[in-house]
Amino acid sequence: MLKVIQDDGAGKQIVDIGLKDYWGNKTFVSVFDGKFQACIAKNPDYKTDKKKLESIGAIFVVPQKWLEVIDFKPEAVQLIQKHFNVSSEYLNQKFSIWNS
Repeated sequence: MLKVIQDDGAGKQIVDIGLKDYWGNKTFVSVFDGKFQACIAKNPDYKTDKKKLESIGAIFVVPQKWLEVIDFKPEAVQLIQKHFNVSSEYLNQKFSIWNS
């Protein structure tokens, strides 16, 4: 089941498919026109980085809100393939797949 987290109205979406990275952290999928783009997660240091930048006067510098995730277990890759038409070869090149 795809749950849309963000949608820009022009085809780019961030969806939740219940995916977790190798360490069990919640991960989302970036989709453009219904096609898989990347796996991303919220940057846990976003607010701290933003405050640090504002404190030194760098108000026009924006820290990344989302970070790309590449470390997954084989089960996560299967979940991605279940929801999106993505080849195993592509996912093996894009991600670091760790057996537990």
